[in-house]
Amino acid sequence: MTASLTDPRLELARIVAGEVTVHPDPRLPERILHLTDAQGRGFYAKQHQQPARFAQELRAYANWSHHLGAKVPALKAHHEASLTLLLSEVPGTPVTALPLDHPDQPRIYEAAGAALRALHAATLTPPASELGRQLALRLTGWADRAHQAGLTSAAARAFLHAAAADLAEAELEAAACHLDYQPRNWCWSPDTGLAVVDFEHMRPDARLRDLARLHHRHWPTAPHLRDAFHRGYGTPTTAESAILHTFGAYEAATALVRGHETGDQTLHDYGTNLLERLM
Repeated sequence: MTASLTDPRLELARIVAGEVTVHPDPRLPERILHLTDAQGRGFYAKQHQQPARFAQELRAYANWSHHLGAKVPALKAHHEASLTLLLSEVPGTPVTALPLDHPDQPRIYEAAGAALRALHAATLTPPASELGRQLALRLTGWADRAHQAGLTSAAARAFLHAAAADLAEAELEAAACHLDYQPRNWCWSPDTGLAVVDFEHMRPDARLRDLARLHHRHWPTAPHLRDAFHRGYGTPTTAESAILHTFGAYEAATALVRGHETGDQTLHDYGTNLLERLM
């Protein structure tokens, strides 16, 4: 998706901010534009492809994102017919642009833990068995899709179904969850601290799912950053650690299927390797 004079993202930005300049950024998906106005203020204009995802992100900004203990974009405007959002730019450098040995990394992870703790504490609901059963059904569906696509062996499918059975028996706390909480959605400034972006997946879900991607994708090779995060968030109990392990099966199955369906080999390989490690 390229910008044109009739691009709804540009039209929405001009209504709010006047004439704007587009700043090409190869790190961004094509549906997102980075813009500045005449005063140098930064914006991101984002066009969704699915009405449900557009509505979900609107709900996130209206109801939940402000509970994070971090800076978040402000929703400046939206246009329902074109599924377009205009968001303010947050301060800081994308954390993925910083090396893992950067001296601020422990501070970043501790701040990320504290920010997520604030969100979950503000939106927490009591443990319920219904949530575990819902997640078990979802995991079974992902496992079957993976197997039907030839991505898993019979043993791997059985393992995923067993993990789903464990989830079905679990009583899980729910909270508003970011559901893609990882460094690619964090920005950092030594002066202003942590900022968190991308709320299109945000919805009430099992609280521990917000830790699963970090737990399985980022922390195996960086335990010092895991420890820093837990200083901010709190250390999982033995029972919560077991649930995080089970959520690894969910993470593996979704990565396998999405990597296959989108042609993302890196994501597919991550799912394959994680599944092998869990089994």
